[in-house]
Amino acid sequence: MRPFFLSILVMFDFLSCSTQVPVKSDVLDIRLPPQSIQYILPDIPQWANFDSFGQCQKERSIHYLDMNRIKESFSLSYKESIELQAFYNQELNSNDSIQFSADNLDRESHAFYNSLGKVQGNVSYVLLPDYNIIYIVWIDQILKNDEILKRLRVLVKSRLFMHGFPIFISKCLDAKSLAQWLEKEKFQDIGAKAISSELFSPFLSNGEKGHGYELELDKFLPKNMEITLFVPKEQTLLPPIWKKLKIQYW
Repeated sequence: MRPFFLSILVMFDFLSCSTQVPVKSDVLDIRLPPQSIQYILPDIPQWANFDSFGQCQKERSIHYLDMNRIKESFSLSYKESIELQAFYNQELNSNDSIQFSADNLDRESHAFYNSLGKVQGNVSYVLLPDYNIIYIVWIDQILKNDEILKRLRVLVKSRLFMHGFPIFISKCLDAKSLAQWLEKEKFQDIGAKAISSELFSPFLSNGEKGHGYELELDKFLPKNMEITLFVPKEQTLLPPIWKKLKIQYW
């Protein structure tokens, strides 16, 4: 009887173990945010994406970076910090499904450090020719005025405009939209480059806050370049940091 009784006990123990229901843990899966989050400024609401100087609404919200923290951590120049922000936005926009939340901080961290690697590897966001005369055309006022656009088409073909390398700049169009506009107007056929809204920052090169979102062109472009900013005569407002440039109203 005793061996039979022991066999019954062993079988009962086996069945009890094999049918045991796992107990759900009440411990939360808490992950610390990646270090890159300290370099990313809070998103601004869509309604606040209006630029008072260009009198235009940004089509896409820009993910701005804290230039002061980036400079302290990585010893980047003003130009490199600005390009890091542009590359970072390019990485995020390559997958529009990415949203800022605790579930995808790793992906955003990957985008940040991948962009940082490009900058530290001397990859330029805006490729410029080896030519020291630069003509920058501010187009935000042009986008909503057909008459000014007609004048621009004439200007681009004029003898005056042939002396400098053209760069079209917008405070409201992102890289994709600005490239599409240049292609539509066939300005890419003359080798024109673009400076889009991803390259503007709330920080100036000295670390102070500017008037909204700005780009110091004389600090972003090489020092040996002679810069002329072409502005429609209808443009009544001009960012203060651009007033020190050579201005050509047309």
